[in-house]
Amino acid sequence: SHVNKLIKRDTQKFKKFFADLSQSYINMAGDIFEQYYKNKE
Repeated sequence: SHVNKLIKRDTQKFKKFFADLSQSYINMAGDIFEQYYKNKE
């Protein structure tokens, strides 16, 4: 049905959104750790 198509499409959008979000958090955390270890040396 039409509604199912819409739900499917939005689910894909949300999955991509959260994937992008978590990826940028991982990158941010990596940068912070890098700075932290550089400063410790």
